Amino acid sequence: IIFDLDKTIVDLGVSWEELKDELSDYCSFKKNIKIQFTPLDKQLIYVKKIFGMNFFRELLNIIIKFERNESRYRLNHELLNYIATTHQKIAIFSMNTQSCIDNIIEKYFSKKPDIIIAKDNCIELKPSDKDILSILDRWRFDKDEVVFVGDSYDDSLSGQNAGVDTYLIEF
Repeated sequence: IIFDLDKTIVDLGVSWEELKDELSDYCSFKKNIKIQFTPLDKQLIYVKKIFGMNFFRELLNIIIKFERNESRYRLNHELLNYIATTHQKIAIFSMNTQSCIDNIIEKYFSKKPDIIIAKDNCIELKPSDKDILSILDRWRFDKDEVVFVGDSYDDSLSGQNAGVDTYLIEF
């Protein structure tokens, strides 16, 4: 089973508009450019291509500050209990940062997922199927042996494009 993270296993409670504003202000201050981070991930990749990995990491640090504000977290205890007790292989495929995912796994998971794909290390942004297909390849599973559980339209497209059964849940 492949799970998305934010608004599937945990609602991070991030104020995405506030985060985007801070990223825009930072780019304006550091690089004297105006960028609106909508859509967030596509604009991050654009900035990474223009300014390189070091500046991209600076932006990720801003995102991490927002994503790791645990006072805003709401956990999906039902899914966390399922993950803790299932004998199925588990993967996380999320456009959240690796730091955020690692923190949540360390604090709230009783067993570590087999594979973790984050914004920092994905092959291609959602709604691409490439990362789901890479999970299938690493597990040596067929498409009909895996399900993807998420919450968004991009999650739905990623799963459908990969040819796996996909379920969207409301947090």
